[in-house]
Amino acid sequence: MNVEPKTETQIMAALMALTHAYASGDYRRVLALYAPDADTVAFGPTIGEKWIGPAAIAAAYERELKNYPESDLEFVWVSISSVGAVAWVAADCKAHVKVDGRVLLLEGRFSAVFERRGERWLIMHSHFSFPAAM
Repeated sequence: MNVEPKTETQIMAALMALTHAYASGDYRRVLALYAPDADTVAFGPTIGEKWIGPAAIAAAYERELKNYPESDLEFVWVSISSVGAVAWVAADCKAHVKVDGRVLLLEGRFSAVFERRGERWLIMHSHFSFPAAM
């Protein structure tokens, strides 16, 4: 599948907004990038990390950003495809996570499905995986 240049630019902007929101430590900024629907789903990197709906996703990001302050996220390879108002992303990513005063580099993967609503692309489904950290 191909992606139109405008869609690719908008999805990349949404991914950059996610990295900035994550680095800010404000879970509300992260949550604003997700669709506010009851069936929006986010999977975390470990077994049992499945959140459905805005309240569960907000609580997960609030906990994560509280437990790992001064962390950031970087996308190093990104593939974007789309059809109509739906786009999907597969990406390699790096997270720099501060634990006990040390910054750890975690290399992983990210996948997501976005839906265009008006001029915004919102995350309907996301999945982070950091296999080397498990």
